[in-house]
Amino acid sequence: MIKKIILLVIHCCFILTTDAQKVVLNDPSALGILFFTSFFQTNIDKKDASSQGVAINFSKGIAHNYNISTTANGSFVDYPIDRKGQGDNCFLFQADVLIKRKFNLSTMLMPYMGIGITPSLYAKNFGILFPVNAGIQVRLTNQLFFVADVLYRWKLTSNTANHFQLSAGISCPVFQKKEKGAGTRNSYSIADAAPLLKDSDGDGIVDSADACPLLVGVAKYKGCPIPDTDKDGVNDEDDKCPTVAGTRSNGGCPILDRDNDGIVDSLDHCPEIPGDVTNNGCPSLELSGFHSSAIQFVSNSAELVPTAFIELNKLVDFLNKYENVRITVDGHTDNIGSERANQKLSERRAEAVKKYLLSKGIKEVRITTNGFGFSAPITDNNTVEGRQRNRRVEFNISQ
Repeated sequence: MIKKIILLVIHCCFILTTDAQKVVLNDPSALGILFFTSFFQTNIDKKDASSQGVAINFSKGIAHNYNISTTANGSFVDYPIDRKGQGDNCFLFQADVLIKRKFNLSTMLMPYMGIGITPSLYAKNFGILFPVNAGIQVRLTNQLFFVADVLYRWKLTSNTANHFQLSAGISCPVFQKKEKGAGTRNSYSIADAAPLLKDSDGDGIVDSADACPLLVGVAKYKGCPIPDTDKDGVNDEDDKCPTVAGTRSNGGCPILDRDNDGIVDSLDHCPEIPGDVTNNGCPSLELSGFHSSAIQFVSNSAELVPTAFIELNKLVDFLNKYENVRITVDGHTDNIGSERANQKLSERRAEAVKKYLLSKGIKEVRITTNGFGFSAPITDNNTVEGRQRNRRVEFNISQ
């Protein structure tokens, strides 16, 4: 287990230092003081312990966003290990050596995480631990930082104990560079960081990582806007037809008019058959010379008058011409008689028309019938002429 952890540390350090070779600006050396509380966990005598202490930290940048950090921690604690006759509440010294990776969210906030190795000395017991930590550095001024940190140490030797450590304190740059004619200058200032942290388009992605630094974008597309491949104003993530220009109202797809009759498919009841706007995009019976008003019935009967067959033959010709259309036949009556009787009569009248169409070879699947009784008159039923007009059938074309 110890060998595996050591190999893991070596491997991670190699990755971090390899990546670090790609960057150009190092953090300055910094010295800090921190106050900490540790919480120990062990199975020895089922005994746990905690301690408070002081730590001195020194860190130095090895590359932009990568630091090597050493921290000397000291506290008095009743350390939960077998001390072989040593007294309680002895001094515990631990020295953390970590490589840390910073994440510059802004010039003010810099989270970080790190791994490393920790030698430990307690009551003449020397041990080794494997530390992993995470924390945040907050810039208070150009020369002062607040640091908060959580660290967990795994024991690699039996004379140590696993434990958490919570720390907080301050740090400041040290060993500032001097430049001729410029006096003392901090090797890492806001001015140095500004080019790397600049976000020209304000999209939260710094220019150095932004493929489109002057256009507001999203991280998924490396700082560029969500693409609009077909340039129709609907971005590809919302566009149902991302490679064909369309309209926003149609989900980014083009508004189709497959039959080229000037009526878009979404409004066209016969989208594959050229039709007329007055008939919802379907072929118009009236424009073909058909007159539904000429289809009349004998009073109180479903018997068609002789002149009705002239118009029905025109309807047959129409349906043979447009083989893909369907027709709905709606039967109506005048108001002579009861409501129930007229409902039945209107249904029989629609069926009479259907029967004639079937006799002329029109497929039954293309014909639908309805009866409405005298519920939908088109004129007054108080005159003979009005009642005659209300004894009718109406036709609706669809695909």
